[in-house]
Amino acid sequence: MIAQKLLSCAYRTGQRFGAMHLIDVLIGRLTERVKQFGHDRISVFGIGRELNEKQWRAVIRQLVALDHLHPTPKPLAH
Repeated sequence: MIAQKLLSCAYRTGQRFGAMHLIDVLIGRLTERVKQFGHDRISVFGIGRELNEKQWRAVIRQLVALDHLHPTPKPLAH
């Protein structure tokens, strides 16, 4: 269920945000960026309050290790 929440959040936010933003959405943290993209109004906002930030980071690492979640490298500055 935990992995499903994270994958659903990644999908519903457009699969283009980093780990910290996904965690903010999952735990219901109303940051400027979350509000800017309207992610406070999607169904997954706040559905992951049973875990803290550190625990969500561990879940993300596990899903990346299992090849269920793929980090996008940051572009290099020129």
